[in-house]
Amino acid sequence: EDLLSKVPKMFETERAKIALNKLPGGPTQPLTVHLRQEIDRLNIIVDLTTKTLKNLRLAIAGTVALSGDLVDALDALFDAKIPAKWLKWSWESGALGTWFQGLLQRHKQL
Repeated sequence: EDLLSKVPKMFETERAKIALNKLPGGPTQPLTVHLRQEIDRLNIIVDLTTKTLKNLRLAIAGTVALSGDLVDALDALFDAKIPAKWLKWSWESGALGTWFQGLLQRHKQL
């Protein structure tokens, strides 16, 4: 519940696209392309994190079945580790706290 309240909002795709088009050199500049890819990647991670945490909340309440990826995520979170499904799309980190801090910092930087 605490992590869920701290997960940043996803970037609005159209708004980001308009802002990127206004950058010097337009959307085809290498750094602009890289920035767009980072925004897309961060949106995937934020969406995955939010869905996992919401589904875990529902599973703990007994609304949905706790199985598969949710069990793995619950075990990892309980041990203060990053769920494997999150690591597939994100970056390596030693513990959940530093990973989550990295998520917040990356979002703020973009």
